[in-house]
Amino acid sequence: MDISSVSLAANSLQPRSVAPSVSNPLETSGQPASSPNNSSSINAGQPDSLPARINDPLSPEAGQRSDNRGDAGSAAQSSGNLAQQRGGDNRADGELELEELSQVRQLSQRDREVRAHEAAHAAAGGSLTGAPSYSYTTGPDGRRYATSGEVSVESPRGSTPEETIERARTVIEAALAPAEPSPQDLRIAAQARAELIAAQAELERSERQQLEQAEQQETAQQPELSLASTATDTESDVSPGAGTNVTTDELTPSVSTERPSQLGTDEELNAAEQREVEQAERAARAEQLQEEQQARQERIAQAQQEFAQELAELNRRIQQVQQQLIETGQVDPLSLLQGSLLDTTA
Repeated sequence: MDISSVSLAANSLQPRSVAPSVSNPLETSGQPASSPNNSSSINAGQPDSLPARINDPLSPEAGQRSDNRGDAGSAAQSSGNLAQQRGGDNRADGELELEELSQVRQLSQRDREVRAHEAAHAAAGGSLTGAPSYSYTTGPDGRRYATSGEVSVESPRGSTPEETIERARTVIEAALAPAEPSPQDLRIAAQARAELIAAQAELERSERQQLEQAEQQETAQQPELSLASTATDTESDVSPGAGTNVTTDELTPSVSTERPSQLGTDEELNAAEQREVEQAERAARAEQLQEEQQARQERIAQAQQEFAQELAELNRRIQQVQQQLIETGQVDPLSLLQGSLLDTTA
């Protein structure tokens, strides 16, 4: 409030007092002089009283002194009221400042928690996660504080079962990376876990099919080799002249009669050696196939064991986070029993 307006208002309400006149010039008119007590009052029955006050030479000075005293008192009173009002305002400002400082501290703590939470997601997700984005709240100090945030994550499904398994593991690690995962983080981890289980089953089925196909191919090759070996044996048993009609024109007189016998012996030896080589190759392929089959079975068993351990650890972490959310009241236990949040069964 303006001081001048207070002064004017106080000055307009201040009563004016007129000092009693010592002498009255109108007393010579034959009318009795008014008493000192009646000189400051306006008497409606005496028309001379008002001119007497106006014509009184002492009235203006006395009135001016009275006005000065009234103005000084009004100003002092107004200053006191203003000072008291300012003191109250200062106390109110002090209380509001404490509230603002408390709010700023809360916003600062929330900003740190949100940024650390989203940074953990981004660091664990690697190339599958995007940059964090935040929603801000302006504090009493004019600064912007992050109060919520999110990190985009790609689908864990890949082009092959192996790629899907790798991506699903990365998504699960990213979802559960913060110290206190949110319900949304748990949902993403559960979805990635389902993709991981499906990809692992598909990979095992594909490996079994490859193993069966290799066995079938090996079984199909063995009769062909046996037939080829039998045909070679039959050809080696037939002599050049047995069962055939050979004319004299086809015989060379200079060839010795012992030559065909020698050629037949060499061919038999070569055929026998060829059979031995083929048998050795078949045995080596069979042994190699058996070793590969055993190695695949061992890899499948090891992968299943590792996957079971990984899945058990994942279920343990998810259940632990669920329990924390239930204890803090962020998740309704009935929703977990109904399976609306996520399915904990493998």
